[in-house]
This record gives sequence, structure tokens and C-alpha cells, in this order.
Amino acid sequence: MSEFASGKHAFGFCDRTGFRYKLKDLVPQIEAGRPNGMLVGRDVLDKDNPQWRLGMINMSDPQALRDPRPDGGFDQSRELSAFDPVGGGNTALGSRTVGLDMSGHVGRVEVEIIQPDSTASLTGVVGTTNIGNISVETGEVDIDVSVTG
Repeated sequence: MSEFASGKHAFGFCDRTGFRYKLKDLVPQIEAGRPNGMLVGRDVLDKDNPQWRLGMINMSDPQALRDPRPDGGFDQSRELSAFDPVGGGNTALGSRTVGLDMSGHVGRVEVEIIQPDSTASLTGVVGTTNIGNISVETGEVDIDVSVTG
């Protein structure tokens, strides 16, 4: 013996719309992977949304690497590559760099301002290029600039 009658002619009502369906055509509504207790018609059934499964599915997106190794191409990482419209000659990569003359070195720059007992010394990284000239103008005192290094 079964616990329930077969109900092949029985009607049921949709918990969402209130429309009448055959009882065998009503299906449980699923949320977060579990039935929520509502019986709805197949035409108004909502698919289970994956956003309800937060915490059940691994959503980690790690950015850092464990035990990273540096790039072995040390010399290649120190090369200069240019692009149009900068320069104008040809590099190994096909970029044009004519007129792009650059040099750089670590040195010392002394700036001496001619005033009674006033001297300023600056130390740092300097670079030169053929793009233009450096000029310092002031209306208060005469300045003598000498660059060494």
C-alpha cells in the first residue's frame, strides 16, 4: 500500500501565480540548491541563480604568486626601446630613434649663489640630452652655475 493516493485527476494551485495546474505538473522552487517549500508551475519556474551559492563555491581570485622567480633576462630588461614619433633612428625592434641622444650617470651638482656666505650643494642623479638648454634667470642676484660630474 502507498502512503498517498495517486491523484491522477487532482488539481493544485501554483504558490506564485495562484493558477490551477494538475498536481503532477507542479514542481518545487529551488533556491540556493534547496527547495524553498513553494510548488510552482513549470512555466513560471525560476532557475537557481548561482549568486545564491556564495560561500558554497570557491570564488577566490589570488593575485600574488607563491615563491616567485625573477626574469632571467637581465640585459634585455635594461635596453632602451623607443616608439614613433620619439626619435627617428632604427633599433633592434624596428623603432626609429634618430635625434634621441640620451646619456645618464650618477654624479654631483654644485650650485653656488653669489651672496655673502651662501653656498648650496646638491647631490643626485643627472641626465643630459640634446633637446634643449638649461637657463636660470633671477632678477635679484647674479647666479653662476657650474656642472661637474
